[in-house]
Amino acid sequence: MAQWRKTGDVYVSKNGNDNTGDGSATNPFASIQKGVDALSTGQKLIVGTGKYEEAVSNGHPTNEIIGDGLVIWDGNSLVGQITGIDKGIIRNLRIKNFYLVQASFQDCFIDNITSTILQGTVKGNILKSCTFAQNTNVGTQFRNCTFISCAWTGKWRAQSVQNCHFDENTAPEHDLNYLLSSDFNNYEMDKVNNMSLSDFQLANPNLEQNSITENPIFGDDTIDNYTLQNDSVNLGAGIDGDDIGAWGRADSFDGLSDQFLPANGAILTDVDVDGNGNFTITAPSTTGIIESAGIDLGKKYTLDIFDFFGDYDLDAGEVPDLDNVAQDPNHLTYQMKYADTEGDLETATWYQMVWGYPPQIGQDSQSNTVGNGDPDFDISTATPVEAQWVKILITLRNDGIGG
Repeated sequence: MAQWRKTGDVYVSKNGNDNTGDGSATNPFASIQKGVDALSTGQKLIVGTGKYEEAVSNGHPTNEIIGDGLVIWDGNSLVGQITGIDKGIIRNLRIKNFYLVQASFQDCFIDNITSTILQGTVKGNILKSCTFAQNTNVGTQFRNCTFISCAWTGKWRAQSVQNCHFDENTAPEHDLNYLLSSDFNNYEMDKVNNMSLSDFQLANPNLEQNSITENPIFGDDTIDNYTLQNDSVNLGAGIDGDDIGAWGRADSFDGLSDQFLPANGAILTDVDVDGNGNFTITAPSTTGIIESAGIDLGKKYTLDIFDFFGDYDLDAGEVPDLDNVAQDPNHLTYQMKYADTEGDLETATWYQMVWGYPPQIGQDSQSNTVGNGDPDFDISTATPVEAQWVKILITLRNDGIGG
């Protein structure tokens, strides 16, 4: 079992089986509900890469459900519910299209929930197109969340709201009978409780005195890139110099996606690309390869999470190919080569890296140099990748990933 992975008590995987699995890392269950049913109070559930279309109920209230890789949890046309985890935490998943969600979330992307009941401490989430019922969120503490096109059916009964960003389409109305503290927020619309922020500050001298109403300067909100650019007013504007919003500073490289197109030197093998930049495997092949052209980052960086933004999805029926994932239960991986100069890039070595994690180099059990996407990667030997030039190689199998 790879030594760098998050560890838990019960495992779910698209490669698992609800009938023959025992919930271990090497013999996981296939569904989140089966994993939840097997949990004891306080245990963690680790969910592997893939798309899960299911509702979940009757969970132990103190459990943690952790997405370990690229995990999409889809309620399937708003009929699904996530309930019974009211004092537990759901982390690091993309959750969308549910009718009712009742849980505490951290570091999630939550999209299109029609009745959102968040509880406990809700921290580090993107909340997009969510509706909050009037009698929900009582006693809830919101920290470093980004609200995009959200709405409330009545007054918001949160207990505390700090370091949060509300976009130009979001104007909350706090229930002041429940709100104990709210400050260091950015109300981009300049509207709080149906008045301007300055008027609200005058009317409520113990609330919002350090809040602002400014354009946050996101990376590109048209493709769900809510990272902060170098000149964002949200940087360092929170409590104790923290940032406002869910995601911090990141460098966005205009035109980087062009380096995956053949016209700019990319090499596509058994892969077609349409006018919208969607890649598909050329029929009747079952495998395709996308090798980018050399990507100049402009200067030498210590690479953090290397990610892409936009409308993406996974096929709920697909099982990640075991040749393309670090197992137990699984991750999506890609290959990267890197160098300080363009001339050295071509002769550099390809390393397998984990999608959504910072690229790292280390050793396996045989003392070979490997990337952190190798199943035998030893975290104790990990070192970060520093480079100005990189190349990315992505292998698509079966239907691949669209977008």
